[in-house]
Amino acid sequence: MGQVPINAWGNPVNPPMGQPKPKRIRCKLDTVADVKAEACKLYRSVRAKEIDASEAGKLAYLLQIIAKLAETADLEARLSELENEQ
Repeated sequence: MGQVPINAWGNPVNPPMGQPKPKRIRCKLDTVADVKAEACKLYRSVRAKEIDASEAGKLAYLLQIIAKLAETADLEARLSELENEQ
């Protein structure tokens, strides 16, 4: 029997037969405001003890990176627009 392929996070690429695929959580993270809203949800989840604080810290770090990328993309679009006006 062959080995199950593993992804970068050490999880099997496909769940074993008979087990459901993990639920994907989708949330809008297109703007800094979207990321802020998600960070607030994360904070409330930690306060309600629905998620471990160490796991939340990792997710918050990722949200911080996403917010910085959204901010940079917005500034890049604005700069491009200004350059095109000239």
